[in-house]
Amino acid sequence: MHFGIVTVIAVEIGLLTPPFGISVFTVHNTLNDPNVSVEQIFAATLPFIAVMLVVLVIVALVPVTATVFL
Repeated sequence: MHFGIVTVIAVEIGLLTPPFGISVFTVHNTLNDPNVSVEQIFAATLPFIAVMLVVLVIVALVPVTATVFL
């Protein structure tokens, strides 16, 4: 269970970060605003990526955090 939770968090981070960033490209196409660039959206996701990286490290190093709320 621990490995699965770590994997899901890592995949979520991958959906937001370049070069793939599928979620970012989805938001860009949904906005359909020529004034908003993909780079601006990637920059706006940085705080969320930082928090998710901290959570990933905590869950990876302290496995009980992955199952304490179940």
